[in-house]
Amino acid sequence: VEAADAPGLDLTPPTLTLHGDSLVTFKVGDTWRDPHAGCIDIVWNGVDVVGAGVRSVRQELTVQVSGSPPAGVFQVPGFFTTTYTCQDTAGNVATPVMRTIQVVLAAKYWRVKNIGNIGSGSAYWHMQGLQFFSDVWCLEGIQVQHRRAGRRPNGFSFSTPLGTTARADGAFAVWKKDGQVAKSDGPGWSAGRGCFEDGTGPECYVGFAFDQPVVVNCVKLTQGSTAGTFATGLRLQWRRNGGEDDGAGGSGYSDWIIKTSLPGGLATLRRPCPTTCDCTAPLSGPQNAA
Repeated sequence: VEAADAPGLDLTPPTLTLHGDSLVTFKVGDTWRDPHAGCIDIVWNGVDVVGAGVRSVRQELTVQVSGSPPAGVFQVPGFFTTTYTCQDTAGNVATPVMRTIQVVLAAKYWRVKNIGNIGSGSAYWHMQGLQFFSDVWCLEGIQVQHRRAGRRPNGFSFSTPLGTTARADGAFAVWKKDGQVAKSDGPGWSAGRGCFEDGTGPECYVGFAFDQPVVVNCVKLTQGSTAGTFATGLRLQWRRNGGEDDGAGGSGYSDWIIKTSLPGGLATLRRPCPTTCDCTAPLSGPQNAA
């Protein structure tokens, strides 16, 4: 009890304590169970019989919750902010506490697909140095090891068409044995034919099927630099599950990042920056927001 409180007068607000972390991360498909918060109020309860001091009573108050995500299973990715408040019978309001809930999308199948029609004559879509990143800053690279890489793989690459310069493996950056840093851009991948999005011809894409679901929020790749060898728009698409029997292609894919007005050469696709963080400092180069 604060010294400013007089007998019969409660001026001290209750105290809110958050249960659990202030920032938590879940995946689409996980179940949300709110750990809530606790609110304690210390109230004046008179002076003891010998005048030794003020007695107080510790009371637990009901906490009000606002902005909580929908109960049950998370269906869509995004950010939720839950605010906890409480008030005592004297009208004193506790300092609110908040929890940020990040829901991320994790999928096994990720592919890059062209927007619009591309390729004619002897000029075809060319790609190399493809890398996936788990963060929006394009810093946390996701290791890709192919089944023909001579090391334990973590999935398989796929493309349609298979490619003329190299199979789908050639589109990806080559990783060092330490499994941390991309060493080079690899041999590259070329479609070897036209790629069509309008249905007048076959479509084209390059992707990787991971053994376990991964979170992808950024992609970097290098396209050709001459007309017909690069797509002016790209889609990063995902599919939750699938099988090698269908080449990881086919239907069932959903858009995750869409980027248009791309020049040839280096292309960066990333998710928009969350409002709960600062995306300006860690980024370098083109700020290609989705």
